[in-house]
Amino acid sequence: MDPSDPSSRSAPQKEEFARFKNEVYQKVLQKVFSSLRQRSHNGDAHLCADGITRVLYPGILIESQDAEEAAYFCGCRAAGANYPCPKCLVFHSDLHNISGKFAELRTPENMKAVIVLASKAKTKGARENLLKDHGLHNVEVSRISKELSVFHSDAHHYAAMTQHFLWDFRFSDPYRAYSYDTLHSDDLGKWGKHLWVLLLVVLEALGGKGKLTKRWVSFSPVWI
Repeated sequence: MDPSDPSSRSAPQKEEFARFKNEVYQKVLQKVFSSLRQRSHNGDAHLCADGITRVLYPGILIESQDAEEAAYFCGCRAAGANYPCPKCLVFHSDLHNISGKFAELRTPENMKAVIVLASKAKTKGARENLLKDHGLHNVEVSRISKELSVFHSDAHHYAAMTQHFLWDFRFSDPYRAYSYDTLHSDDLGKWGKHLWVLLLVVLEALGGKGKLTKRWVSFSPVWI
């Protein structure tokens, strides 16, 4: 395997690397937002702009990301999964059916329940199949203490498989908050690796790519 070439990885290696990235993503976010977790439950006194002190409860109500980032943020498997949608449990072959209604939306409660069932599975294969059927990875982010058992009567069963850093936040549902990034609303994206590459292909076919390069190098970089 060439570490610099993702295409050289086998299917199990790709899945393991995706799980690893998911875990790193969640642990980093957990660290970044750690100071808000207790405040989301107990509130925090804050002097507002109108001069009145209020008790505020921080929460994440909306996030806008492309599909890959959304998979990492929501703790889901990515586009190639059987159930890749961060908002609902729609099978990948039904993704084109934008007017369809699918039975189950993702919620922290039903995703926790899947983790509980997976932790009770007798074999690794059975556990993985259950997780795949719900578009989840076996990602350990942190261990939930018994004090948080109010979130589920079987909290101790999924203590070693806590998947999402927001699961023990109040007023924060990562699946409901997810909003598709309109900059990626078409299959090619808008720029970067997408339309920019196609533009260069068109310019090269017209013999204008060299002119673009000459114009580009005439700009002096501005450092701020």
